[in-house]
Amino acid sequence: MTPSKQYKILIVEDEGLIARDIAIRIEAMGHQVINTVSTAREAIAEASNADLILMDIRLDGPGDGIQAAEIIRRHHAKPVVFLTAHADRYTLERAKQAVPYGYIVKPVQPATLGATLDIAIYRHQMERTLAEQRALLDSVLASVADAIVVAEANGQIRSLNKAAENLTGWTMADAVGKPMLEVLPLARGGSLPNAAADAEDPAPLALLRGEAIEFSSDTILVRRDGTTVRVEGSASPVRAGETLVGVAVSLRDIAAREWHASQLQLAAKVESATRLAGCITDRYTSLLAGIRARAVQLMERFPEYTAVRTPLEEIEQFALTGERVNRRLAALSTQSLPRPELFSLTGLVRRTRKMIESIAGESVKVTVRADGPVDKLWADAGQMEQVLLNLVIHASKRLSESSAGERVLTLDVANRVLRQGNTAKPFVQLSVRYSCEEPNANTLFEPSLFEEEDRSALITAHSIVTEHGGYFSAAQRGEGFSFEVLLPSCATVGNETRSSTEDVVQTVLLVEPAATLRRELQNFFEANGYNLMEAADANEALALAQIHEGPLHLAIAAHTEAAVLAGTLREVRPELKLLEILSDGELPEMHSDASIARPFTEAALLDRVRGLLSPTPLAQTASVG
Repeated sequence: MTPSKQYKILIVEDEGLIARDIAIRIEAMGHQVINTVSTAREAIAEASNADLILMDIRLDGPGDGIQAAEIIRRHHAKPVVFLTAHADRYTLERAKQAVPYGYIVKPVQPATLGATLDIAIYRHQMERTLAEQRALLDSVLASVADAIVVAEANGQIRSLNKAAENLTGWTMADAVGKPMLEVLPLARGGSLPNAAADAEDPAPLALLRGEAIEFSSDTILVRRDGTTVRVEGSASPVRAGETLVGVAVSLRDIAAREWHASQLQLAAKVESATRLAGCITDRYTSLLAGIRARAVQLMERFPEYTAVRTPLEEIEQFALTGERVNRRLAALSTQSLPRPELFSLTGLVRRTRKMIESIAGESVKVTVRADGPVDKLWADAGQMEQVLLNLVIHASKRLSESSAGERVLTLDVANRVLRQGNTAKPFVQLSVRYSCEEPNANTLFEPSLFEEEDRSALITAHSIVTEHGGYFSAAQRGEGFSFEVLLPSCATVGNETRSSTEDVVQTVLLVEPAATLRRELQNFFEANGYNLMEAADANEALALAQIHEGPLHLAIAAHTEAAVLAGTLREVRPELKLLEILSDGELPEMHSDASIARPFTEAALLDRVRGLLSPTPLAQTASVG
């Protein structure tokens, strides 16, 4: 009788006759015996080719079947069924450590042999399926932006995702086994000072109701370090069939959401102002010029002593004022595009300190905090200086109008990590704080035609920051007011910063048909110090290579494009290296210097590029899977 599926089985038995007898029986069942070996070393060497290993506990040579089974389980994850004539308790206890999939006691019975093989293979397949499902579930939970905390029915923490670690301040290792009330103390409808005392465990209520319970927006979470944050979310019971086995709690940080909402509102105000400016300037330019010209003509016709002369002069002055306002609006609506370069915001603040002190005046105490190591920016240095001076001028004007005692202007430059869901992005933060209240805090960025000049300066600063992919905030801080600017830094979390301008910038040519992937890799490689030229296909890549005047260090392309580039570009650029992207089942060709198989992460691709472009020969032979 042929089974529904044929298994490849390795027999490990030092008694030749017994091994031969078992092999005959297994083949009679329709399975394939790939080999018969007699030592632990041979068993480990052959294990990767088998679906299942029949392992005698007592073997020839160094090591026994139990030791071999433990190594096979760790390195090959293959199911092992023990063959033994020794069923004593000591031997069985030792065998348990290798986590076998069954025992067959000699002499082997045909019915026992067949049933044990089928059960062992089925169990192994189920365990692999469960492991894959668990890995998929863990990956899904890790990618969810909300904080997810899972507890058992007794309230002890079982798991939490990365977002939950960031929100609560607890790591998975420290939280598992702890009571939910300790890891996730929630005060519903409480106040910030009394949140810790009012905290409750949400699990019992969710289990009691047998359905999800919602947390309102006035719920407060007390983090591990004692700080508090407003959250919202829900707690849902987890069922296995009809049995309640635990509780899953999902939370999201309202403060972070409100901060992003404020950024959107501020951006909308600034966009309204720039649109209004753009619509008005064109129409009013000729109108104001015409009014002033007519006023001048009339003044020439009337002597200075006539009564009409004074109103005409006032009309001319009004027209001149209107033209100045119109020019400011035109400048606001035609902000020039940034020309980015690698520079230090700390250095910019230090270089302009004397100018800042001069703008602030002798009555203002200027404090600059920019001494620590701060990441560099890839931005337009001229526009960043404009942002800095616009903020300083506005703050200095408010301080000069203030009747407060000590007038203080503080500039602070520091690194900051902004978490968005599960991703952590590095920024450089510029803070400009001044020790007086802002009388028009709610209308600083409102669109207006005839407002004081520093308002348009603030709108310009906001436009520059957002054009660079940054964030701009303005808020009352205690007894003073603060502007905070966040600009994307050239550092990546866990990786090196962008190479300095003194380093040689290496040029990489990427051939990738997907525009989304090209944009992602463009940003990633440039942030890590490379000049990346991108092309959709081999023809476009060849055209780019022909017009590129500088050196071309590396080309990255799929199998077909790599062959074209190797045959054409190598003739004119013999120093060019090639990195071939392989799809499933493809093998690297002789013409490629290296290869990387899909799927791969951008970090893995960067490691391979660094290895190929490294001057160290050993690095050029490094392998990335």
